[in-house]
Amino acid sequence: MKRLALVAVALACAGCGGAPSSPSAPKGGGGGLSGATDKGLRLYLDGRFDEAEAPLRAAAAADAKDWIARRVLGRILLLKNRLPDARTALTEAVDRSADRTSRNPHEREPDPIALQDLAWTYYRMDDYDKASRCFLALSETALAKKYGEMAKRVPYTMSWNGTSATMRFFERAPVPVVQMRVNGAAGLFAIDTSMGELILNKGFARTAGAKTIGTAASTAAGIVEEAYVDAIDVTGLQVRNVPVAIHKLQAVGPRELDGIIGSGFLSHFNVTINYGGGHVTLRKRGTGERARGGQELPLYLAADRYFLVPGAIDDKPALLFVHTGATGRAFVPSPTGVNAQPEMKTARVGPIASDAPRGRLDPKDPQSPVGLLADAFPRGVDTTFGFVVAGMLGPDAFAGRSVTFDLDRMVLVIE
Repeated sequence: MKRLALVAVALACAGCGGAPSSPSAPKGGGGGLSGATDKGLRLYLDGRFDEAEAPLRAAAAADAKDWIARRVLGRILLLKNRLPDARTALTEAVDRSADRTSRNPHEREPDPIALQDLAWTYYRMDDYDKASRCFLALSETALAKKYGEMAKRVPYTMSWNGTSATMRFFERAPVPVVQMRVNGAAGLFAIDTSMGELILNKGFARTAGAKTIGTAASTAAGIVEEAYVDAIDVTGLQVRNVPVAIHKLQAVGPRELDGIIGSGFLSHFNVTINYGGGHVTLRKRGTGERARGGQELPLYLAADRYFLVPGAIDDKPALLFVHTGATGRAFVPSPTGVNAQPEMKTARVGPIASDAPRGRLDPKDPQSPVGLLADAFPRGVDTTFGFVVAGMLGPDAFAGRSVTFDLDRMVLVIE
């Protein structure tokens, strides 16, 4: 009965997140993949997302029951921020992966990877009611409770004075720090694209009157509390009904932070971080306004937070993670990237070239250049999506430059 209830809840959220997962392995049962599905999956695993889309669409059109093609296609569309299309593909994958005629209870359940990606799709669309139902089906009860509560109000309601809002750097190093007001209380926030939502330090959360909904998990830093705030204010912009997480934060340099601005908040805007000019600009999406000049690169957004761009390591194509909160870092190879290229020398993204750490690399050796930086690369991000993320770019890679995350066109503009 419990397994059948899972199917019912999943289908209730429009066919309707936990940690991201790889779509590489279908759940048990059934035969092999079709030729087109297999081709699309292999291209996806190789990070060739544009090439993978056509065979996956052909496979889905040829076979109404091919939920694997729909699952991988949905993941690609989510990466490209084409959220309505991702919702359609993933809803079909969830629905068609649950074989309600099977005697095998496992096969009567919807595919959890498709369901998880659907949860992130609804989350990124600010459809918190359906996101909550998907998280509940995944047994993510704290997130289900949080977004069920957030669904009672209109999240990210924005009041603009114009079409952009700019925050000057309060500090530049080791990472940019800006000032915002939370429920009227002024606080200092680092910009960190390895984090999800807006994060508040515990003491500041009490000062600002954040409204706690529940607890999510216990981490090395302590209990994470799920909450929301009524208003975020910067010059020229107010954002109301904003979900937040409450952590005990470590100091960055000599100063204790009041919070962190993560990708979940930033992705509601087109964002320019001007490292040379010392400011961050949030631009209203959908206006057609673009960054002037610079080199444009494809931009992908995985799950709820991970910005990825194509680059190269020693002239070999590679996907790299843009980590604006990696203090004092320009380039850090991932463990998987090191295993593939232990003698790597240079990483390149657009006009930026950054030397790899010197010497032979071994992520398991604490005396090697990468071993010393082992905690700098977020654990699991290099392989959790199926394709390889070979390394990350930290803020030092953009020193003196301006970088724009254009979520409307899904390009990274480096000037």
